[in-house]
Amino acid sequence: MPELAPVPEPAPRPGPVLRPTPAMTPAPAEQAQAGDAAEVVRTPAEPPHGEVSADGTGPVPSAEPEPLDPPAPAALPTAAPPPSPPPVSTTPKATKPKVKPKMVEVRLAPHFAKGELRIGKQVFAITKTIDVMLPAGTHAMAWRPDANSSWRKAGRISLDPSKLYTVRLGPSGVMVSTSAKGSP
Repeated sequence: MPELAPVPEPAPRPGPVLRPTPAMTPAPAEQAQAGDAAEVVRTPAEPPHGEVSADGTGPVPSAEPEPLDPPAPAALPTAAPPPSPPPVSTTPKATKPKVKPKMVEVRLAPHFAKGELRIGKQVFAITKTIDVMLPAGTHAMAWRPDANSSWRKAGRISLDPSKLYTVRLGPSGVMVSTSAKGSP
């Protein structure tokens, strides 16, 4: 079986270029001392110790990347920045959350007549006694003896959650009776 030649690894990319900031620049007296003891960092373009790849095109890549000089720590500020003003809210004023109205139990019953009853926007066919839940508040009422007749106004009904209501549909119109909750 023929041997495969090892695939050369790509050359390492150079690290970021560090530029000195005013806080990092040493004083002239320190520069002379730092220059004497400074470590020389090789770039990937320089062949390490004269080693050249087998094809002669460039340096042999090393297994470990060359270390860069660590940057000098930045000077810490001596005074704390002034406190910032409290944030100003740009949202509109809070509105009260919508509360669902309490529901009221209403008994709808025929009284010697059948027909349709409209309370608010809801229409009920009254052929037998039914119990419905309606929102508390004031609602307009109308009735008609059958689906082909026109609506006849029957006034308004104010529903209180602490009471029970019975609405009866008769041949001459609508009758409303109330009772306290808990009483028969």
